[in-house]
Amino acid sequence: MSRVFEEFKDLITPKEVNNQDEENTVIFKGEKEIMENIKKEEAAVEVAVNEPEVKEDSKNKTAEGKIIEQLKTDRNSHIPSEPISKFLINKANEDSEFAKFILIETKSMKKCFDYVEKEVIKELQKTKSGWIDDDVVYNWAVDYFKTDDAELARLEEEEQR
Repeated sequence: MSRVFEEFKDLITPKEVNNQDEENTVIFKGEKEIMENIKKEEAAVEVAVNEPEVKEDSKNKTAEGKIIEQLKTDRNSHIPSEPISKFLINKANEDSEFAKFILIETKSMKKCFDYVEKEVIKELQKTKSGWIDDDVVYNWAVDYFKTDDAELARLEEEEQR
């Protein structure tokens, strides 16, 4: 089993992260492949836009399309967004019921990454080990999409007390 998420030590004491251009960003395992797929999809969308039967918003009608589109802008500097996104795309492609959760309008990859980051910080404060099993992190991402927004807000409010 890969250990994409083994080193979360920086999240115990978060550091300020400078905005970096694409050339200077850290590449996580699998990120290059996903970015290449995004570029291919962008090129395909550009070609498809010229065809009259393809509507402008068609790329967001699938869970995969929504994730890929949001991944272009919604990242978290502490969380390896590519492996989580790839996992969610695969899960949505295999499980149509789960794909419906991703397509909920109020759910977003940015909120997913923020939720995962909060869970990582909580876990690291408990264990102090500096690493978390990949499956645990992936399950937090799934939990975010499956949990009602009102319930997430209630849980967050409860934690702040």
